[in-house]
Amino acid sequence: MVTIIEDESDNVPLVHSLQELTTESTRASAAPPLEYPNVSRIVRAGPKLGADGKPHYLIDDIPDNEKQRLIRESGLLKKYAKDKSHGTGSDHGSDVEDELQELQEEYDRASDIPLWMDAIIYTVGLAAVYGLFEALVNQQYSVEVTVTEVIQRMAKVAPALYAIVYGTLRFCKTRVVNLVMLVAACVS
Repeated sequence: MVTIIEDESDNVPLVHSLQELTTESTRASAAPPLEYPNVSRIVRAGPKLGADGKPHYLIDDIPDNEKQRLIRESGLLKKYAKDKSHGTGSDHGSDVEDELQELQEEYDRASDIPLWMDAIIYTVGLAAVYGLFEALVNQQYSVEVTVTEVIQRMAKVAPALYAIVYGTLRFCKTRVVNLVMLVAACVS
């Protein structure tokens, strides 16, 4: 309940009297103040710093002879020696790359869609984009064009697009086709 007390001075600003009213009303129903977390207890991620200010990792606590024993027992050195007998030891990465390339080629050969059908799918999409551009250019120059005219032009372009797409898909792994595509892209 708020009671209004008349002050003897008539010069009390309204803001001060409102502040007094709000502080009196909040004191009566005030909840305990919220506690803020102690910032000093927050642990930062990362290594602990040593006395010299440099990071101190747990691996540094393991003696070197124990590290050597763990490496020998894991068989890592034997595996590296086998890889090194086949080459320099760094060839292991290229073996993995060759294996991945063989898997990719096997996946390409085992594709469910034949190459000619794949080329048709790409050709339909490219012909549609060509028709859209044809209609937009004609509209830009205020030339009226009908849908049948656009479809006829798309039909004229489709065989050339099919030949380009099929050739690209069929011979995309050969260096000659890659070089021709590079030159064509640079010229255009």
